[in-house]
Amino acid sequence: IAGLRDKVPEEAWSNFAARAGNAIPHLRKEIAALAKELLPELEEGSTIDGSGRSIIQIEQIPDLLPNQRLPHFSHANTVRDRILSTGESGGLATAVQHSLIDLSSDHEGLIIPKDRTGRILLVQDSKEHLDSIVKTFVSQLTTHTAARLGEIAERQERSETKADAIVIAMGISPARIYQELSDAIDPQSHSHIAEAVFGKNSESLSDTQRKQAIVDYVDTFFDGEKTPDVAVAEAKLDKEVDRLWEQGTLVVISAGNDRMILEGFEGEAPEGTLRYSRPPELNLLARGKVLSVAASENAATPENLRDDIPAPFSSRGDGKAHPALSAGGQSVLIGYEIADGTSFSAPFAGSVITLMRQVNPALSADEVKSILSTTAYDNPATDAATEGTGQMDVIKALREAARLAQ
Repeated sequence: IAGLRDKVPEEAWSNFAARAGNAIPHLRKEIAALAKELLPELEEGSTIDGSGRSIIQIEQIPDLLPNQRLPHFSHANTVRDRILSTGESGGLATAVQHSLIDLSSDHEGLIIPKDRTGRILLVQDSKEHLDSIVKTFVSQLTTHTAARLGEIAERQERSETKADAIVIAMGISPARIYQELSDAIDPQSHSHIAEAVFGKNSESLSDTQRKQAIVDYVDTFFDGEKTPDVAVAEAKLDKEVDRLWEQGTLVVISAGNDRMILEGFEGEAPEGTLRYSRPPELNLLARGKVLSVAASENAATPENLRDDIPAPFSSRGDGKAHPALSAGGQSVLIGYEIADGTSFSAPFAGSVITLMRQVNPALSADEVKSILSTTAYDNPATDAATEGTGQMDVIKALREAARLAQ
C-alpha cells in the first residue's frame, strides 16, 4: 500500500480509509463547520484543534524487538499520531502542546524475563521466585505510573500551566497474568512451583480446577492484607490521580485488549465456572477517578454512531468496575497500516478533552467527565460493563462544553 499510495486515485484511497474505520476526516469537517458557532472569536480559517491546550503522553511499552508484521511500528509514535498528527489518519488536536514521558527505557522492575517464544522464563523452581514474578506483574506498573503522576502533579502545583489530560495507552490485566502463568508452569520441570499453585495432587486436577488454582494464586496478590506493598501502590496511584483531578487534569487510560485472552485462558470451562476477585479482563490501572476507555468499531460508517459495535478484543468490566466510555479503536488507519487496540481509543478520548477545554477553558475535571458521559451514545445492544456510559460523541461533547460556557 505504501508503494501505491501516490498512484491510487484519491476517491479510491478515501474509500479504503473509510473501510479502515477512519472517522478523523469526517470529524474534522464537522468540527470546522461548527468552529465559528462554538467559538465566535476564532480567526477566519481557524478551527477547534487544541490550540492553547496541553496533553501529556506516558509511554510504557519498550520497542525492544522489531515487529515482523509492522517493521516500522512504534507504539509511542502511533499513540502520539492518534492525538495530533495532521495526516488524514491522524488526530483531532493537531495544534495541542504535546509532551512525552517515556517509561519504556525504565526497564528495572518492569521487564519479566522471557524466552524467544514470549513465554516467561522460570529460572528457579521455587515459590519465592514465582511470587516475585507475580508481584512484579501486579504492582510494579502501578508503582512506576503513580510515581510519574506524582512528579507531574508536583510540577503543576508550582506552575500556572496544567495539562488537560494525561494519556496512558498501556496496562496489564489479571487475565494476561493468568494466561502467562498457565503457559509457563510445567509440573515436570517446576515441581515446587506446581505444588505451590496446584497442591500436592496436581495430576488429579481437571483442566478447570487447574485454572481456578492459578486464578486463586494470582488473586491473593490483590489482597491488601496479604500483600501490603500492592495495597500501598494502589493507594499511591489513587492519591496522585485525585491530586491531578483537583488540578483539572484527567488521567485517561486504555481499558485493555484482553477479552480474547480471557476466553483463551478459560477454554472449554462453562461460562461463570471460574471465580475472580476483580474484573479479569480490565486494566489494573482502571480504578478510582481514572478514565478508562474501551474500543469500538464503526462498521465503515464513521458519520454514524448508531451502528457502532464493541471491538471484539476490548476488555470488559463488571457491575463495580468497568470502562468509563468507549471510542473508536478497531481497524484504525495509522499511516499505511491498519491497527486495532484501546491504545488508539484512549488517546482519541484524551484529544477530545483538549478540544472541549479550548471551547470552554473553565471546565472542571468533574464537568469534563460528566459531559463525556451524558453526551455519549448509549447503544441499547450493549451494557455498561462493555462500554461504560456509551460511545463517545465528539460533536455533542463540544456543543455541551460551549453551552456551559454561556
